[in-house]
Amino acid sequence: MKAAPFAYERPSDLNAAIALMAEAKDAGKLIAGGQSLIPLLNLRIAQPDLLVDVGGLEELKETGETAEGLRIGALTTHSDIEDGKLLDLFGGLMQGRAPMIRLPFDDGAAPRVERPRYGTGQAYCVRSCDGRYFPLAATGNQSKAESCNSFCPASATEIVYGGGIDNAATETGKPYSELPNAFRYRDEIVAGCTCNGKDSVGLATVKVEDDPTLRRGDIVAGKDGLMSVGRGADRRGAELNFTPVPERIRAKYQRPAVVARE
Repeated sequence: MKAAPFAYERPSDLNAAIALMAEAKDAGKLIAGGQSLIPLLNLRIAQPDLLVDVGGLEELKETGETAEGLRIGALTTHSDIEDGKLLDLFGGLMQGRAPMIRLPFDDGAAPRVERPRYGTGQAYCVRSCDGRYFPLAATGNQSKAESCNSFCPASATEIVYGGGIDNAATETGKPYSELPNAFRYRDEIVAGCTCNGKDSVGLATVKVEDDPTLRRGDIVAGKDGLMSVGRGADRRGAELNFTPVPERIRAKYQRPAVVARE
């Protein structure tokens, strides 16, 4: 059985898609991947007059944080979740195996096709000249590579991912242990191998205003006392701003508890 005749439109932007659907009313259907709709069309369970293809709309692939909460675009795919291509909005919780979607009326035990997955798990910034590494925290709109470079601008770096450095690998699947200078820092201090341009162990200083790991609501201590972190546009990647914390919070942290006395 094949689908009943229908018109097909592929709008160039979201507003055009909304206009097409409004004009078609109940006779229109949206399609992106088609994994669920195509079988229904072929069985003539669904018989729309118009099919509006939104699969190419980049506006529906955006993810980020807004004043209302987290925004995940409607075209975010399961493979994007598995491969960690989304912004790290969930602390890695969504980077495990995504559920398998079955076709309608499929009661068979079809095997799942496993894809090699790299670039997931804890990210480590590796200094290429001696293999020294450090973990990278969530970076908002800044890429892992940009964050790594901001802490180690004086040397070439690369990113590996994994539950630990012993089983970590690059996005292309090359294990950390097979990198040219893996663990070299354990045996020698490599001349000129530095992150901050001064010594072999320190990282470059990052101004608190440029710290990509800060989140709205974090508290930092500075020359003006305890300050609460905010963002100008209430979203990650926007300019940071700082406001004094409320008195009740200041009172809680003003005098740290003494756990031992001589």
